[in-house]
Amino acid sequence: MEPLSLEWSPHACAALVAALSVVAFMRWRALSDDGSGERERKQQPRAVPLALGPALAIAALPALAWSGAGATPFGVVAASALLPGLLAAFALGLCDDLLPRGLPPSVKFAGPCAAAALLALGSGLPAEEAVVLGALALVAANVSNTFDNADGACLLAPGAACLLSAHPAGAAVAALLPFNLARGGARAYLGDSGSHLLGFLACCLHPWAWLGLVLPAIDLACVSVARLRAGVAPWRGDRRHLAHRLQRAGLGRMAVASWLGLLGLLPWCAALGVGRLGLEPAQGAMGGAGACLALYALLWRRGRSEAGRQA
Repeated sequence: MEPLSLEWSPHACAALVAALSVVAFMRWRALSDDGSGERERKQQPRAVPLALGPALAIAALPALAWSGAGATPFGVVAASALLPGLLAAFALGLCDDLLPRGLPPSVKFAGPCAAAALLALGSGLPAEEAVVLGALALVAANVSNTFDNADGACLLAPGAACLLSAHPAGAAVAALLPFNLARGGARAYLGDSGSHLLGFLACCLHPWAWLGLVLPAIDLACVSVARLRAGVAPWRGDRRHLAHRLQRAGLGRMAVASWLGLLGLLPWCAALGVGRLGLEPAQGAMGGAGACLALYALLWRRGRSEAGRQA
């Protein structure tokens, strides 16, 4: 991939225009999430439209088609082969966002599996590599979705990895950040459509962009263990994530987002940095993942201890 350049600015502008348009439409149609149905994990002060998923799709998917190809961990794949799986992941999340009660649990389980299978089958990769790509995309959609629990969290981990991949489809992320990290609170959310699509894109834009999912995976694993210890089902949403711990410890929205962005990009940047030095990117990825885990553990403990002192 070429370095980031002004050539990608039209795709970022398209995302900005799409986000403004979708936000305006959803506010007009009162299609906003006020969090009233899930107060155990949503404490937003006002209703927020789930507009950034459609905006990302409007900008990123045509950009992927325009580029002609995506770069998976197993090699370059034609964009036309990737688009059906990406569209399926987006459409599934959009249905869940728009339906008053969301999709049934059985569809929420089977839907991402079908989208990941569609991506794998369409990739044209050898059978073993296609299966791994599908499994990676399935995990990516789920960890990305669960990590979208605080302003900027998802756009600054898998999202930033897509942006820094220098693929034109990743340029859309830059235009969406101001909506998610607006002063005084988010003006729009990714929703399930955006988080699912971001997870899939992280597997399709650069061979190492999927490393932006390491932090969300670590967070989901730690939160699941904490829930099990508390006698709660690991899939039940709550406010036990690292972002919530840091918020309770007194960090502001921007500080929390900055920490999540720093940790989220460590494995990906380490892999690329080591690769530029002529070493194996996998070595850098492992080192970056280890550093991410160590910093995560420190912040997790600090968040817990500070919250305990305030209680």
